Amino acid sequence: MIAVIKQPGSRPEIADIGSDFMDLRNVVGGGLEHYGFGHGIGILCDIEGRNKGNPFNFRLDDYVDFVGPALFVGEGDEDFIGLTDEQIMLVLSFFGEERKCTKIQ
Repeated sequence: MIAVIKQPGSRPEIADIGSDFMDLRNVVGGGLEHYGFGHGIGILCDIEGRNKGNPFNFRLDDYVDFVGPALFVGEGDEDFIGLTDEQIMLVLSFFGEERKCTKIQ
């Protein structure tokens, strides 16, 4: 599925990742914690990231600090799904990215 990965200190990157639970855990580096970003987008991060001493990544809504890798995915009815082009552009623009959206094949 198409997602956006944001590593601490790096620009967000569009990636094609596996959609099963273990694939998602491997990207964030541990147990999954889910936050709503809005527009049908979820943010997944490592629930123990702060305890592990993961570095600061970004702040959401002036009150939630994310540490370690963060994964932006679509929110389906029961599962996480790939992002649409519009959702990708929303995530990229949140980080001030002006890139055109081209999905990875």
